[in-house]
Amino acid sequence: MRRKFLRPDRIRAMKRYYWLVPPDFFNDEALSVLQPDELLLYFYLHLVADTFGIARQNDAAICDLLNISPQELEESREGLIGKDFIAHDARGTYQVLSQPLEIGNQGFEELDLSVV
Repeated sequence: MRRKFLRPDRIRAMKRYYWLVPPDFFNDEALSVLQPDELLLYFYLHLVADTFGIARQNDAAICDLLNISPQELEESREGLIGKDFIAHDARGTYQVLSQPLEIGNQGFEELDLSVV
């Protein structure tokens, strides 16, 4: 089965770590541009996404789990899209993007798409 990426130009490729979140996730520059609800949603999506950054999530389930309203979810999602951290489509597919180039790509490696 071939994967369909929302942003094939920004596929996340993670190195192996001994913890769930790579150390560059906590990059001060990245954190400084996110609002608290955006950071919460981004962290959640980062955890539930597959190796390539793809997550299929229901809005109601996200709201329940993160204890946020649908409006807060929409605002956070739009904020993350506008800041180039995620992509999203109407079917509930999210793609956690590789970090924006202005912030840096430390901790990420090139991905061989021939195996996807």
